This record gives sequence, C-alpha cells and structure tokens, in this order.
Amino acid sequence: MQLFYGHKDGNSAALTADESKHAIKVLRKSAGDIIHVMDGAGNLYSGPISNDHQKHCTIRIEEEVNDWNPVPYQFHLAIAPTKHMDRLEWLIEKAVEIGITRITPLLSFHSERKVLKLERLEKILLSACKQSLKGTLPQLDPLTKFTDFIVEKRPDPTYIGYCGEGEKKLLVSELMTNGPSACVIIGPEGDFSADEFSMATSAGVVPITLGDQRLRTETAGLTAVQAANLIHQLKSH
Repeated sequence: MQLFYGHKDGNSAALTADESKHAIKVLRKSAGDIIHVMDGAGNLYSGPISNDHQKHCTIRIEEEVNDWNPVPYQFHLAIAPTKHMDRLEWLIEKAVEIGITRITPLLSFHSERKVLKLERLEKILLSACKQSLKGTLPQLDPLTKFTDFIVEKRPDPTYIGYCGEGEKKLLVSELMTNGPSACVIIGPEGDFSADEFSMATSAGVVPITLGDQRLRTETAGLTAVQAANLIHQLKSH
C-alpha cells in the first residue's frame, strides 16, 4: 500500500501541497487512480483521484477506516538531541518505524545541541509513519528543559537511564512486569548531571540500565523503543 498524507474535507480527502506534487508530478498519478490517504490521526481514506492538480490533489472518499493501525501501547521517549543531527534523524525514523507515540527532545546540563529546528524532523517522522503503515503520527515536542520536563505531569511509570553509580533496574524486566506503556528518559553523550539525576529520582523516576553495553545516546534511545515493542509482542502472543 502506498500512502499519502492529507485531511478529510466533506466527502473528499485533500492531499497537502508536497504530497500532491509527489503523487501527480513524480508518481504520475491521474484522475481516476485509486490512492490511500492518511490524516495522521488514525483515519485512512481510499478512493479515486477527483482532482489531479499537482498542488491541490483530492480524492473522492469511497472507503473510510477509523482507528487504523495505531501503536497498541503508549511509549514516550524523552531524549537529549545528539550533537550531529543525522544521528537524531536516524533515531526518529527508526523509532517511528518500530512504534512510538511521543518524542520529547530534552535540553540538559551536558547537552551539546541547544537549538533544534523541528520542521525537518517532522518531515522525517511523517515519511517513516507512511513507510511503516502507522495510522497515527507520534507527538513531537519542542526542545524542553530537563527541569521543566521533570516537574510536569508524566506517564507512570517513568524511567531514566544513568551511567553513574547506584542501584538500577533492568529496563526489559521492568517493562515485562509493568507493560510496554512507559516513558523513558535518555541523556546526552555526557550523561545527566548528578543534580539532574537526583531531581528525577526525587520526583519518583525509576533509574534503569539497558544492559552491560556502553551505548551512544541514539542507540540507547532506540534500544528502549525496541524493548517496549518486543515486550508488547511477547505479551500479545
């Protein structure tokens, strides 16, 4: 199935300008061709192209599916962006393909990237969502201060990865016990500061380890996402 992105408008679905150009100019779709349009909110629309304008392509809706292909659990990754954007982009693409519902970029004491433009990340997120046939676009938050994130209302349970000393629980074991719906916080390449870690644990965040390996930030984030997905698969079969 080849997916396009747009929104419902009465009995029609309208593609965005970029999606219209891709469908009509690049893929050479024309009036009468059947295509599928997702709105990013869990709805899928199918039908023939009624207007094959390369900036304003629309279809006549013949079939509508609601609650289409949602991620069947709520997984929230809060992570400090890497210094090199290509590594963060890779993480977002793969996390969406595997299954995630929310991503919060964090600004912490040791963060090397202190400015983040979301426009390109949103395009990568949408592309990965279409490629992996996910019906709902994950929420992508603006860059958020670590201290602000800790004091806001978070899902329960929330875990934090930390390389310093102290007792930690194995994330896979925690997800197996409590289920894959969770929030996992991953720090920058210099890790969280001792004060940040103390603030998080004082707020009830559970310290975790991902295993014996030493992982880069983006690898740690993806490991957590994949752990939740595997736990869901095990529990649902």
